[in-house]
Amino acid sequence: MDINTDLVLQNYNKAVFSKETNKLKQAEGLKQADDDNLLQKLADEFVSILIKEMLKSMRNTVPENGLMNGGFAEDVFTDMLDEEYSKNSVKQAAFSSLGRILYEQLKQQEQ
Repeated sequence: MDINTDLVLQNYNKAVFSKETNKLKQAEGLKQADDDNLLQKLADEFVSILIKEMLKSMRNTVPENGLMNGGFAEDVFTDMLDEEYSKNSVKQAAFSSLGRILYEQLKQQEQ
């Protein structure tokens, strides 16, 4: 019985090439998914910063009364509180849609 080594080697190379091609396609798909997730996180973070600045501007319009003047500590607490409010607001429906719109526009510019 004669075994054609060239044919066996050719079939082996095709199988290896096909397997490597599939791995590459999977890696590209994962990379695309990772890029999409990163872009969505960046859009949400931008919206969070926007909300924080909006809260800061709104707070500056309210006149201070003399009853509560915490000085620097109050300023730091207020800033941290606004940051938490902004992070939680991004998860709400009204602001999450803003993040989604920003994500879609960034995605279009990327292509």
